[in-house]
Amino acid sequence: MHITSGLAGDALNTAHYRHHLALESGAEATIVEHYLSLNEQPHFHRRAIDQ
Repeated sequence: MHITSGLAGDALNTAHYRHHLALESGAEATIVEHYLSLNEQPHFHRRAIDQ
């Protein structure tokens, strides 16, 4: 799963994501997060991941 969001402009960019991962017994997952900025404007990102 790849989730992207962005905002070009002078406003403060905020993102509040919450993801729930449900894995079956014996299943494995690797979570990789990375963050990119489109410009030098301030941004705030808060995330939560439940298992």
